[in-house]
Amino acid sequence: MFPIVFAHGFLGIRRAGMVEYFNGLEAHLKRYHRDRPYYFAQVEPAGAIEDRAQELKKQIRHFLKRMPKNTPPKAAIIGHSMGGLDARYLTSELGGEHSIAAVATVGTPHWGTPLTELIAGMTTWTMSQWGSLFGTRDMAHWNWFASNLAQPFINSLEQTSPRRMEKFNKEHPLNRRVRHLAYAGVITPEQPDFLPPVLSVPYHYTLNYPKSKAGGDNDGFISKKSALGQGLGFDRAQTIASDHFSQIGHGFALLSPTFGTVTKGRFDHLKFYDQVIEDIDRMTNSKK
Repeated sequence: MFPIVFAHGFLGIRRAGMVEYFNGLEAHLKRYHRDRPYYFAQVEPAGAIEDRAQELKKQIRHFLKRMPKNTPPKAAIIGHSMGGLDARYLTSELGGEHSIAAVATVGTPHWGTPLTELIAGMTTWTMSQWGSLFGTRDMAHWNWFASNLAQPFINSLEQTSPRRMEKFNKEHPLNRRVRHLAYAGVITPEQPDFLPPVLSVPYHYTLNYPKSKAGGDNDGFISKKSALGQGLGFDRAQTIASDHFSQIGHGFALLSPTFGTVTKGRFDHLKFYDQVIEDIDRMTNSKK
């Protein structure tokens, strides 16, 4: 029974006031997984995959050092969205196989997502338009903002474009000394409570994206084929009926009473993570 480390996605924050990235999961683990050591990592929200993976490695090392002597010397990572890519980089390039027994990715863009190209392009265009409005006196402040805040955001976002992820997969194949599990969410307009209105545009954009692995059925952001890491050699791959945010327990019922009547989802994310933990135990107890 390996300790579990939870890795958040792009722009994620472990906790902000009463809001948790993995909503309600810590309390659930305390109640139903009392004997299981766990840790919720916090890395740079908008950092590059390589930098986030380095931070994750350091935090896991410190976490394992605090474990009792009878605890296994390795941990398992459950990474949501970009957190799954951080875990993959850790195990493939940073010697993570010595401290990681398994990596389970949830809604992770292993083949990228076309939305990053769209958002990065729109952000760059908006920055150029706003920059043209400033006079010489204010340009220095704008350049500082662009260089220190906006550009790092764009650079990190572009890492998960289909083109960049194709290169990532060639350079960083799965480490065969580590078990890999992948879970992909799928929502459909035929099931209204599975398609929050705010996800309608990104859902259809991804659905109709021409490149097969990054487009098609999706969770509102990440295609099924991308999240399952099709062709990459995962040991286990499963589809779940969930949008990208419901995978971590965040629905859209809080946005407004109107949305609440439309987006009352059926997905039980806490039960889902119970299953993921069981899958990890089963996979790590079996021989490769």
